[in-house]
Parts: sequence; structure tokens; C-alpha cells
Amino acid sequence: MSMTAYQGLLATLAEQYESIEYPTPQASQADLLAHLIDARGITQAELARQTGVLRSVIANVLKGRRKISQANIARLAAYFHVSPAEFIEG
Repeated sequence: MSMTAYQGLLATLAEQYESIEYPTPQASQADLLAHLIDARGITQAELARQTGVLRSVIANVLKGRRKISQANIARLAAYFHVSPAEFIEG
């Protein structure tokens, strides 16, 4: 077995072990959005202007009062350069 194949196998086994023993907790849409806003260092108003998602929608998502629609998931995912699946709970 070549070194590259061995490293690939080892990485796969480590990933499988960690996913079973130490699963990553699912973040809520509010937590994820708050983290992304903070990491980007922007305001809710800036996010609204740059994505077309209403500021009131952003505020209500962050307060846990509403979920993000599919259309807004697409806009936010594109803006933050993350997979839309990151915003889907459950």
C-alpha cells in the first residue's frame, strides 16, 4: 500500500470514529446565522442590504421567532459561501 493510500485510509477511519464517538451537534438556524454574522463582522442591516433578506426577517430568525425560508436560505448560503444544507435543521 502506498503512503498516499495509507494516509487516505487512516483519515477515513479517523473521520468515521469521530463521527460516532464525538458527533457534531446540530446548531439552530439562529445560532448559525449569529455566528456567521459575527465572523463576518457585519451588522444585520448590512446583511439585509447585501442579500435582499428583510432586516425584520433576520432579526426574527436571530430571536428564534421564525425559521428561514428556502429562498432566504439560498441567499444567505451564497452570501456566506456555505452549503444551504448548513441552514436546514433536523
